[in-house]
Amino acid sequence: MSRLTLVVPGLFGPHADRLRLDAGAEHRFRALAILLARAARVDDGACYETLICRLFGVEEEPEYDLPVAAITHLADFISEHGGGWMRADPVHLQPDLGKLILFDGRSYSLGMNEARRLASDLNAALATRAIEIKVGRDPKRWYVRLEDAAAVKTWPPSAVATRDLGGFLPKGRDAKRWVQLMNEVQMVLHDTAVNREREDRGEPAINSLWFWGAGSLPPVAAVPGRAVWGAEPIMTGLAVLGGCAPSRLPGSFGALLEQAGSATECLVVFPEEQGAHDHQVWLEKVARLNRDWFQPLLTRLRLGRLKRVDLYTEGCHFEITVKSLWRLWRRPGPITP
Repeated sequence: MSRLTLVVPGLFGPHADRLRLDAGAEHRFRALAILLARAARVDDGACYETLICRLFGVEEEPEYDLPVAAITHLADFISEHGGGWMRADPVHLQPDLGKLILFDGRSYSLGMNEARRLASDLNAALATRAIEIKVGRDPKRWYVRLEDAAAVKTWPPSAVATRDLGGFLPKGRDAKRWVQLMNEVQMVLHDTAVNREREDRGEPAINSLWFWGAGSLPPVAAVPGRAVWGAEPIMTGLAVLGGCAPSRLPGSFGALLEQAGSATECLVVFPEEQGAHDHQVWLEKVARLNRDWFQPLLTRLRLGRLKRVDLYTEGCHFEITVKSLWRLWRRPGPITP
């Protein structure tokens, strides 16, 4: 392996500015801090979905979405992958001083039985519209089939979470259709048995769907010598399209080396861990990554056995090479965005 690409959601955590390389943190985080300090950094603000698509050569078109729904459909279903798809993910909308704040699936729990009951209620109410909601392997990933290409630009719910959705409604020639459908859905969900039960338990109601990621499967060119690890559904779908089905995420950089075999380029996509909003959980996560991944790969870079590492997180790209490690004047500092 000569090149390693790591995608680490939430690396900078909720309160990264609290972390300083003081006496207590020096040992636990030093390898990561060295890598970040010596790297060439590019901030492009790309959201996670855009980043993963770019890594597989899939770029946005001006009037159309990245076809995330069709891509993740590959990870969620065995068949019927042809044609167009749109994600219709369940969300909670909360009024706040004349605004509607969106909370995505990271903010609530939802069981598969609840998801299927809600989808059944919606399908019954929308039968005359020839619209069918499908629930994927994850109860928080839902789909609708597109009869034709949707000229619409949308945003992933992760980009809208905890913000007023007013500025993020669908745009484009076909936007009106999806805004109207969203309003219809909200009326149906307002009085479902599932939501009454959730409210009785003090849980947030699933009171809307968020439509996004419209399109059909894109062409993905195979990358000679590339191997992929991880289970995130967008990455899984793109890897399958590119002819390199992903392997289970290894527990450490050492385990990755054992599995890499003759691969010259390795892509590892970490999941977004539950509880990462908690400062202590985040500290423990970074400590594990530093011990199991960043310290051994830093050693391998210094020995010249690894030529380049690309680290992506929070809209930032850090490029680290053997040569860049000689920027000794760039001293390790806080691990911050």
